[in-house]
Amino acid sequence: MSPSQIIPTVEQITQTKRAIDAYIRRIDSHPDRRVGAYPYYLFHEAGQAIRGTVMIFHGLSAKPHQMWRLADYLFRNGFNVYQPSIAGHTYINAAVNWAQIDLKPTIYDPLKAKVQQDPVLMTYFANLRNNPSMTQPSPVEQAALIARLIELEPRLPDIMQAIDAPNDPD
Repeated sequence: MSPSQIIPTVEQITQTKRAIDAYIRRIDSHPDRRVGAYPYYLFHEAGQAIRGTVMIFHGLSAKPHQMWRLADYLFRNGFNVYQPSIAGHTYINAAVNWAQIDLKPTIYDPLKAKVQQDPVLMTYFANLRNNPSMTQPSPVEQAALIARLIELEPRLPDIMQAIDAPNDPD
């Protein structure tokens, strides 16, 4: 075995698969499940040397399995692969099941008041609230909504950056 290889034990592989499979069963039993939005894994047999485990996070693809080509390539080249579900994304009804950003009241309350005065944003959020399975806006519509929000709250890009990097002193 070279220093860059790892040999997972039967217990490690079994315990990991068992935990992931139990999570998949919980997803399957949930009434709001998104079919096909499951965590995805490819593990070599226990006792077989691997180069490590790669975790893949699907960016703008709709479901984790869309990354199967990359996962297959990494697996065939000696890596175990795991693509976890992003918090709540295994379920439909994003407004209820997906993790939400909590803004401080000093930022949220004035922004909410401004949004409630904007007819375009009010209509969009009312439609989203009343029909959570509505079609996602097109990229052009998304850009227009974001531009409108930034017009109401110019600090929004900085706020988003602070959420992405909470320990960054800047």
